Amino acid sequence: MFRPIDKQTSMDELHFWMPDESRERLKRTWPEIFRTQIMRIIPEDAFASLYHAFQGRPNFPVAILVGLSILKEMLDLTDEALMDSFRFDMRFHYALGLRLEETELAIRTLYNFRSRMVGSPAVAATFERVTDQIITILGLNTGEQRLDSSHIRSNMANLARLGLFIKTIEHFLASLKKSFPDRFEALPKAFKERYGERPGHFGDVRGTQSQRRLNVVAKDLWSLVNRFRADEDVKKMRAYKLLERLLDEQCVVATDDQETPVAVKESKGVVLDQPQNSDDQKGATGSGDADNAPVALKKSEEILSEQSKNPDDQQSTNDHAYEDNAPVTLKKPKEVASNTLQSPSDPDATYSGHKGKGYQIQICETCHKDNAIQVITCAFVEPAHVSDQKATIPVIDALDKRGIKPTRLFADTNYNSGQNLLDAAARGVDLMAPTPGQASTNIIQLCDFNIDYVEFDLQSCPKGFRPVKDTLGADGMTHNLQFDHTQCAACDMSSVCVVGTQKGRLRFHPTDIVLATAINYSRHREGTEAFKEAYKTRAGIESTNAEGKTAHGMAKFWTRKLPRMMFAGAMKALAINVKRFMRYQCAQILEIAGKMAVVPV
Repeated sequence: MFRPIDKQTSMDELHFWMPDESRERLKRTWPEIFRTQIMRIIPEDAFASLYHAFQGRPNFPVAILVGLSILKEMLDLTDEALMDSFRFDMRFHYALGLRLEETELAIRTLYNFRSRMVGSPAVAATFERVTDQIITILGLNTGEQRLDSSHIRSNMANLARLGLFIKTIEHFLASLKKSFPDRFEALPKAFKERYGERPGHFGDVRGTQSQRRLNVVAKDLWSLVNRFRADEDVKKMRAYKLLERLLDEQCVVATDDQETPVAVKESKGVVLDQPQNSDDQKGATGSGDADNAPVALKKSEEILSEQSKNPDDQQSTNDHAYEDNAPVTLKKPKEVASNTLQSPSDPDATYSGHKGKGYQIQICETCHKDNAIQVITCAFVEPAHVSDQKATIPVIDALDKRGIKPTRLFADTNYNSGQNLLDAAARGVDLMAPTPGQASTNIIQLCDFNIDYVEFDLQSCPKGFRPVKDTLGADGMTHNLQFDHTQCAACDMSSVCVVGTQKGRLRFHPTDIVLATAINYSRHREGTEAFKEAYKTRAGIESTNAEGKTAHGMAKFWTRKLPRMMFAGAMKALAINVKRFMRYQCAQILEIAGKMAVVPV
């Protein structure tokens, strides 16, 4: 049953039992600010939906549980250290306003509350409410803000390609044994020997053997998926769905009307493409260069024949884990997409060629020079493969809903595009970011032509030559123009003109004109001294990223899977804001106390 915290001061509060000197000292430090200004603005009512309205035992005060979550991230504590501080640290007692009956809290209560918070809109409501109140209290200017992303890792194993296959199969077999022991016992003995008796040992091989093992585990993977394809009970298992996903993302399976696929085999003289990421250069347990080994493509029958000569992979004829004619082969590393499975323990994690495996957190913060402090106004976690360009407009819209939309938003090149420039401008925001891509070698661009922007009709080139032919494409919007190529050839600007270099031909869509104009404006603006001077403020967000990673555990989160990562990310961002706010307020208290100390009596 939901019951809000009793905000009435009680003599049962523990700080009343402290010596006066100790209590006065607490009032000059962060617990006083947390108690009087943070705890009071935590929106407990947002959590009411997590509890029954009138049935059941009254809940432990939500404000205290949320306050503990903030303090955990602010001080970068483990759950055990957090509970010790809750029980024995007088600063926690004072900051949370604990009474005698509230000093006992089972860690399971904290875990249960946290699991119910994951995915709840109350988490975002807490971040927004507390942050907006800090902005209001300090009168911060939100007209200028900066946006950046930072790579983060979840609490998952860092697996190479061979390790990924083996761990996924081991995870499935463990789940199968627990849920359907009869089906597990019916599997060939080789599956249990490879993946059940000593977890991970099948991937503990030298680099020269890793590629051969990859072929074997790929066939094992296909055999398991094929074996239970018609078993409706097994198909519902999360672990089986991971098998299917891994097979689809990492392997090519030949259909009945296709030739049996070739397998990847070691050979001298032919080198496979580089791995899908740098971590693939390690073996499943960190040994060997699995995907850097020299390889060639042979028929699977030849590979199976050679494997039978290798005592490491030899098995009895009737007890293969995989089928000899398994129609499966590995994809080349460069053919594996970035949004593929990275670990069976965290299926939401993906891969970024620039940042690596895991997730990224988008962070937007104020950056006006007159602000007493800068605070994070928006923070959310997303898979690592997602482009930063997709975050620009959602961040602006989210800030607009809260009434703190900036007039200028500073970001790096990855957030800029012609469409983002236009969409931001339509929302009254000037996107200050370098232009992506290289400038064209053509001096005369599409936006330099004489264009009727009402009808989106290109009337003539800068030299005054009109097109001799204008036809519409199949969509009814795309223009296919033809200029007199003899005029273009005789023009002294033909070698640097977007039309002259194409022998008088030009193809464009009306949106191309608008986007080209926006990009051209952005590219010219970033060369001005005014832009360069204003853009210097963007670099400050790098210190926020560093602060999060060094002081608040943002490099590697304590949890995994996207919903829990989003919860932890919001709490860490809020903890940074609360810490900055309390640090500033404490400095103000000390400054006032210092001034009062020198006032004559």
